[in-house]
Amino acid sequence: MNRVLSKKNIYTILFIILFILCLIFFSEREKFKRDIIVNEVSEVVEIHLDYEEKNVDYNDLIIEYGISKNLDINNDYKFSKSFCRYIKENKESKSYDLLWDCNLIYGNKESIINISFSKQGHPLRKYVIESDTLDVSIFKDTVVTVSKCYDNYMVNFQSDGVYYDITTFEVDEKEVIDLVADLVLKD
Repeated sequence: MNRVLSKKNIYTILFIILFILCLIFFSEREKFKRDIIVNEVSEVVEIHLDYEEKNVDYNDLIIEYGISKNLDINNDYKFSKSFCRYIKENKESKSYDLLWDCNLIYGNKESIINISFSKQGHPLRKYVIESDTLDVSIFKDTVVTVSKCYDNYMVNFQSDGVYYDITTFEVDEKEVIDLVADLVLKD
């Protein structure tokens, strides 16, 4: 009888611990979604970038950066392409031999999600916001900047030594925030 009671107590304690962990996780996630600051900007500027793009295998990127397990991309989006961008090591260099960043592209008929990530520094971005006064959000010691121009979003942050830059076109704000939460709150 004592053995049955102790087993029952163990299951009860495990259930309570699991329940508390779920509450903590989901409340942290909801706090993230509620407190994130989205900067409204009126225009972005397109810049010229000097790089060479090379297609790479999706699985190789996942092994190297280990981020896919944290992504919960809506089923409406299909994986489209993965590639890395190489830059010249210096201005005198003739070849593009320095790996700068890698990209995962997802999309559907109307929308595109481009997730760029780099261990070198901020990923290359074709469109920039000319503003020094963007508000930031801080979650788990991660500084997140989210900007919106029309129905397009630009997000950047650094987590675990990896710089992220997410650019979306015609993607719902809720989906953008969910994606960022997946990467920032990945524990």
